[in-house]
Amino acid sequence: MSLELKNKTAIITASAQGIGKSIAQTFAKEGANVIATDINEKLLLKLSNIKGITPIKLDVTDTKTIQDFAKQFKQIDILVNCAGYVHSGSILE
Repeated sequence: MSLELKNKTAIITASAQGIGKSIAQTFAKEGANVIATDINEKLLLKLSNIKGITPIKLDVTDTKTIQDFAKQFKQIDILVNCAGYVHSGSILE
């Protein structure tokens, strides 16, 4: 299967674990330049040894931080927003 991601820049939020991590690893394997983001820097840094992945700590709930982050890139080809936020209660409620 070819996802035709070679030389594409992909930003993937919540990529330190779970679905986001799997997407980041798959995209990198397919040739994308992956900017892997998460608020959990400790887990995120475990991706730094994978070719094609650049981990960057990012809090997607902070508007100013997102604006500053976006200014770093001339072109973003793909955005995968895996980050979730539960305002109150739990995700099961």
